[in-house]
Amino acid sequence: MSAKAAGRFEVGVMRRDEVGAVAKLHYQWFGPELGRGSSLAMLGEDWLADAFYAANFANPHQGVQVARWDGRVIAFMHYATDRRRIARWTLAHAWPVLAWCTLRSIAREPRVLRHLLGNLAYVRGENLAFIPDSDAHWTLFAVEAEFRAKEFEQAHGIWVAGAMLEVMEADMRARGVPAWYAAPAPDNPPINKFMERVGAFRVGEAKAQGIELLYWRKLLSPPSGAGSPAGQTPKL
Repeated sequence: MSAKAAGRFEVGVMRRDEVGAVAKLHYQWFGPELGRGSSLAMLGEDWLADAFYAANFANPHQGVQVARWDGRVIAFMHYATDRRRIARWTLAHAWPVLAWCTLRSIAREPRVLRHLLGNLAYVRGENLAFIPDSDAHWTLFAVEAEFRAKEFEQAHGIWVAGAMLEVMEADMRARGVPAWYAAPAPDNPPINKFMERVGAFRVGEAKAQGIELLYWRKLLSPPSGAGSPAGQTPKL
């Protein structure tokens, strides 16, 4: 990466003033226009901004990283470091906002209720035989088209997805997470090739949010200078 490009590009934790930009990108990628199944993005861009991101800004079980180009959000990455507790924290600490935003979305478009019901299983966390409970869940990822093009990568020496992945994995290691998993759709070749490129392995298939998904898992090495706890050798 050139010094000039390094000064224009950065990856970091989402700031409060970036909630709207992240919600917009989330909605564009997973909302009614492009989304399928029962994605929470179907509840609306304002629901995402107010109930999904702003209400969970202090959620200790959540991670939201953004990539910036000249200070503008061009990509985001969302993950749950403890998928058993992330939704419970929201219900315990932000239920008034969550209830108001949800009622607002249902009043505007009653059909979104089925999308909400399609996500109730996540309140307890996914129960998958091939995914250990201790794994983090890499839930969402999107990059604006201009910044994921080969032309951008060649011109600036920046692989946005790779740079964001490094930051996410560093955060997970710091929190003691042993591995992460992700579940893209089978008919999304780019993201499935990305999983292979970054060293993840396919471990199973299951239906979630109304569609069939492929499950990928990647083990994380311990933080620099740390060893694996005795008797806890990771297994695929």
